[in-house]
Amino acid sequence: LRPVKGVLVDADFGYGADSTFVPDGIRQALLLCVAKLYENRGDDEGGEFSRSSVFTMPPTAAMLLEPFKHFKVGR
Repeated sequence: LRPVKGVLVDADFGYGADSTFVPDGIRQALLLCVAKLYENRGDDEGGEFSRSSVFTMPPTAAMLLEPFKHFKVGR
């Protein structure tokens, strides 16, 4: 098939072959998020997904992840 008004997306994901390449800031943010989820497990009273059970990232985790946000649009 021939592309018609196609879009080419070139993306790189990840930090390396295994988890040892992941930067410490990302690791720490992940641990904070997992700890929050663990501390609040079973808090959904209705047994069904409700608006109150939506996960919000801890502010410290968001701060740790900020330096790793890279958005580049264009050629």
